[in-house]
Amino acid sequence: MSVNPVARVYAEALFGIARDRSRVEEILQELEGFLEIVRDNREIELFLSSPVLDPSEKITPLTKAMEGRFTESVIDFLCLLVQKRRIEDLPRIVEGYRSLADEHAGRSRISVRTATPLPDSLRKEFDDALRSALERTILVEAEIDPTLTGGAVVSIGDTVYDGSIRGRLNRFRKQIMRSAGYENKG
Repeated sequence: MSVNPVARVYAEALFGIARDRSRVEEILQELEGFLEIVRDNREIELFLSSPVLDPSEKITPLTKAMEGRFTESVIDFLCLLVQKRRIEDLPRIVEGYRSLADEHAGRSRISVRTATPLPDSLRKEFDDALRSALERTILVEAEIDPTLTGGAVVSIGDTVYDGSIRGRLNRFRKQIMRSAGYENKG
């Protein structure tokens, strides 16, 4: 999911406030927590995104439900999203904020897809190699993808390194097609 320009503006605005108050990580955790609550509860999602209800009718119940569980900054921000009818953009806003928070903290999130669970020793090798190469803190997010026959697909930001068997076979097939003169047909 890419961050759209509008979501990016909201993420940057909230990040600026959080950075000025030295609460970047706390606000990130709260945003991710709220997003998880909404994803786990379809009624809340429908209530917040309902075009039938006026945004002002949603603010009081939202504020009461969040009091004591979230900081005032996050409550105000979410109320603003509801008022501006932008609550549907929350997943993209959180993604944008997470990206800014990661950059601020000097860390990179790496996605590794494998056919079977990634062994701890291999995860540590990924961590060590990437930490050394990128000179950043690395957060490896391992995902099991049963459609992979073997190997791994690694994503670092927008760059994907396909080391899966399927990817290797596809590259091999294209190489054979090129060498046989079929490069425009395959």
